[in-house]
Amino acid sequence: MDPVSSRRAFLAQVGGAWLAANLPLVLTLSAHAREAAAQGRPFSTLAEAEARAFEAVAAQILPSGGLPGAREAGAVHFADGALGSFFADQLPDIRLGLADLDQRARGMGGAPFAELDDEHQKALLHELEPTPLFQGIWMLTIIGTFAEPAYGGNREGAGQQLLGIVRAPSYQPPFGYYDAQKGDDD
Repeated sequence: MDPVSSRRAFLAQVGGAWLAANLPLVLTLSAHAREAAAQGRPFSTLAEAEARAFEAVAAQILPSGGLPGAREAGAVHFADGALGSFFADQLPDIRLGLADLDQRARGMGGAPFAELDDEHQKALLHELEPTPLFQGIWMLTIIGTFAEPAYGGNREGAGQQLLGIVRAPSYQPPFGYYDAQKGDDD
């Protein structure tokens, strides 16, 4: 199975279930991200260096490559709002973790994490996979990538493209008990 198909299958099962269970939270956080992006505001919670590192991690979690990834979906903007509100309790750990990640990156390649090449970024992230930092960024990346586009996440339907979903709203009423007798009396 190619990596894109296995990633799609995994995200369709796990990410979709989590999003469905937490829809009100996701909509609120997405609204914040939409407002920030529309107004061209800088990050409100993360410092610029933290946002760059976060985005680089998110881009490794859901990379681009023929399909949009977390970077194109604007997951970091969504996470910025989330860490300033509903996930504020995770902010101190995320900040410490991102600072540690940049420090490790400088020791490995002489540059912050976001400026390392793909190979060095992956090597550092493999070390961090079992940590709360990685788990927190993973969760916020998934939410930010697949949230409803109208509310700020999933920019330009990037998450839907990633899953191969074609958004085609239907405005036909469902057939049910209220129209079951329509054909009998007419």
